[in-house]
Amino acid sequence: MNSQYTLAKSFGNTADYDEGYNTFDVRHTFNVSALYSLPYGRGRKWGNDLSGVSQVLLGGWDVGTIVNARSGLPIQVQVPAPTCSTVIPRRICGLRIPAPRASR
Repeated sequence: MNSQYTLAKSFGNTADYDEGYNTFDVRHTFNVSALYSLPYGRGRKWGNDLSGVSQVLLGGWDVGTIVNARSGLPIQVQVPAPTCSTVIPRRICGLRIPAPRASR
């Protein structure tokens, strides 16, 4: 059985040249791997009398697993830029906004 834990921080310049956490910053990582030899086959608890093809097919098997758990990637909060090239008062990218009315 083997296990590992990593605490990391990736800090640097982002795409807009602002300092902050990188988009690939993964803070916590935990890994576990295990291997179990099945007790069946020649030299083991059961099936010690196997020979030939039955020993090849049924004996000497191992079962293993790997578990990898990690914290998620940080989210990026962005404000999208307007898709048109000009911004005019009361008219933004083709959307007409009516002028305010004075109330009597």
